[in-house]
This record gives sequence, structure tokens and C-alpha cells, in this order.
Amino acid sequence: MRGRKGALLTLTYIGSLRSMPGYNVMGLAKASLEANVRYLAQSLGAEGIRVNGISAGPIRTLAARESADFEK
Repeated sequence: MRGRKGALLTLTYIGSLRSMPGYNVMGLAKASLEANVRYLAQSLGAEGIRVNGISAGPIRTLAARESADFEK
């Protein structure tokens, strides 16, 4: 993407901000992803590359099914 404008988009989840039963490893991964989005946005923004993270709410995935609170 360097040398031309572009965009990176990631999907995250509230499990990155608060602990949730059964979401241990995924929560750590999502928290790391959110930090990475902030750093990439800062370093690539000057080159016209946008970096964004979206937390759209609960999505039924294999990881989400493991959470006892998913349906709440």
C-alpha cells in the first residue's frame, strides 16, 4: 500500500475491553489487535493509509459460542 492511498480494516469485540468467561485467548488477541490498529494508524496515516477497527457487536462465531454470556 505504500506509495498509494489505502485502508486497513479490522474486526474487534468488547471482549478486548472487559473479561468474559470462555474468551481468554481471543480477548488477548483482540486487545492486541486494537493496540496494533492505533499504532498503525499513527505510523501509516502520514502516507494516506487509513487504519480502522470496528466492534459491531456480538457475532455468532465458534469463539463466541464458548462464552456463557453470549446470548445476554
